[in-house]
Parts: sequence; C-alpha cells; structure tokens
Amino acid sequence: MAYPGGLREDGLLGNELYPSTDLLGGYRAGGDVFDDDYLDRIEERLDWAESAGLYVILDMHQDLYGEKFGGDGAPIWATRDGGIPYEPTSPWWLNYLTAAIIKAFHHFWYDADLQEHFLQSLIRVAQLFGDHPAVLGYEVLNEPFFGDISPLRFEKDVLYPFYRRIAEGLHSVDPDCVVFFEPMIITNVGLPSMGSPIGLANTVSNTVYTPHFYQAEVHEGHPYNGDPTLISNTMKREATKHKTPWILTEFGVAPATPAWDQYIEHLLSALDEHSAGWLLLELRQAWRARL
Repeated sequence: MAYPGGLREDGLLGNELYPSTDLLGGYRAGGDVFDDDYLDRIEERLDWAESAGLYVILDMHQDLYGEKFGGDGAPIWATRDGGIPYEPTSPWWLNYLTAAIIKAFHHFWYDADLQEHFLQSLIRVAQLFGDHPAVLGYEVLNEPFFGDISPLRFEKDVLYPFYRRIAEGLHSVDPDCVVFFEPMIITNVGLPSMGSPIGLANTVSNTVYTPHFYQAEVHEGHPYNGDPTLISNTMKREATKHKTPWILTEFGVAPATPAWDQYIEHLLSALDEHSAGWLLLELRQAWRARL
C-alpha cells in the first residue's frame, strides 16, 4: 500500500491491506485496550487507496503465527507455545512444521479466549472502517494452518465453524459487509482442500472464497517449466468445486525467476477462463512484475 498511485497506473482496481502487524489487530499487550494510534494509520492508508481509486480488502494476516517466530500475526501475549524452544530453518515456510509453532496454532484453534480476542479485534475494525468508501470487506485469516489437527477434518470441523462465528460477529455490526475466507494453507501449492465452503456460503450471507496459489518450484525461484497443467487443473477445481464467488487473492513470482512472464501469462489465462478476479502479491519492489 505504499504506492497506491503506481498501482492505479498499472490498471489495478483492488488491493489487500493487512490491518495489523499482529493477528489480534490493534490490541496493546494483554488484549484489554486497543491501539488507536495504530488504527489511525490504517485509516490513513485507506484514505490513500480512496484517493487512488482503489478498493481494499482488510486482511487479518499471519505468517508463522506471530512475531515470536520471526513472522507476523499474533503478539507475544497471545502466543501459547508451551515454552518449546524454537530454532528457525529455511526456507521460511518450513518453520510451520516446528513444534513451537504447531503448539501455538493448537491453542489458537482450541482456546476460546484467544478466538474471542480475535473476534473483538475484527469487530473493532468493522466498526471503525465499515463505512469507509474504499473498504470492500474483511478477509478473516491469511493461510490458516492446521497445527496438530488432521488436515482431513480441519476445514470441516474447525476452520469453517470458526469462519461462521467470525462472520456472524462481523455482520452484527456491519450487516452488509463482505466476508472473504480462505482454505487451509496446503492448498496454496495446488493440493485440494478437504472441505467445502458451500455450507458456509449457504448459511452466511455475503461471502467470497479467496484461495492463494504458488507453484512450489517457481515460488522457490526455480525456472517455470512451461507446463500449465497444475495451474489449469487447480483453477478449474477452485472454480467448480465450491460454487461460491471467488477471487485468487494471492499469487506472485520474482521477476528474476526464469520464464516468470510465461508463468504469469498461463495463470492469468486460466483465471480468465473461469471468470475469476485476482490480486497479485507485492510485498516489495523486487517482486513487482509489470503486467
């Protein structure tokens, strides 16, 4: 969001803005008081987007659960890792498999007080920004990780009931808001989800499904092999399985990656085939591919 004018010149109409560096968005230490100065900075960036003619999805973002593990998301006070030592490894995403991060996610999914703090933070965001003309809605949680819960049951038994509670809370203060929701994290690389949001879409109004996609070897900087099979199969599955509006809200590639432009071309063609919207991830200028 640092360059809204440049984004508009690229012809983009939307963007995601991460509304906090902590997953429990805007709480000071201990979870009892909101950081209004921080929320003021979010409003400033929404104003930038409005002035550039952009719409924004406010995304409750996490990577590696939170700041204790060198990522972003939950603050220290909301990180319950059982005191398990943490030794980071590379590539960064393998750290999801460390015992400390698995334990932290276990507590997030099972501890009612943490989820209540999360809900109240999103409700506060909706109360403040629900009427802002740049805001499209709220993405509940970036790339949900299942921790020690079986992926075979995580979405059906844990993730989608969680989404339903959050959506009901948001609609209690912003009845017309759009709630964006993602499948579990392993679908990023083209693996199928194990549940279906059809039930969620049928019971909660104004929902949009927002998967991500990163072809694994391309994500790690290896050359794209030119075969669009994985891309085509993944986009077809996402378009036909869930029967709900959907947007690919995260994909990207470093321009230094060999054949990056062909990769993007194949991905956008597959999205066009299924009439899907999309947002390109741009965390820094080095990842900015001119389309």
